[in-house]
Amino acid sequence: MENKEIVRFLVIIGGIIGIFQAILSFGNWGLGFWGPMAAVNIFSSIVGIIIAILVLLSVFRPGDPIPYKAWLLILFGVLLTFFNSWVGGVLVLVAGILWLVWKL
Repeated sequence: MENKEIVRFLVIIGGIIGIFQAILSFGNWGLGFWGPMAAVNIFSSIVGIIIAILVLLSVFRPGDPIPYKAWLLILFGVLLTFFNSWVGGVLVLVAGILWLVWKL
């Protein structure tokens, strides 16, 4: 398996896990009541889903909507980690760092 295929595989798995983890975090609404923590969690979940979809679009890129670059994968990985999708974010972040290291 080539280096780019490994990075692509990690990004695809990270994006899929990121979507599922962000969807599952909708059920964790703070302390079980509607309040500021519930609103923050819902917002974070929605942003996490959007970023995970952008990650998957960068890999599959029909018409190249999002560039598939190492620095962008690192940025998406950090953002996914911050917005309720930490497992997927770590996978995307590792893929971006591996790609940068292999380019050197």
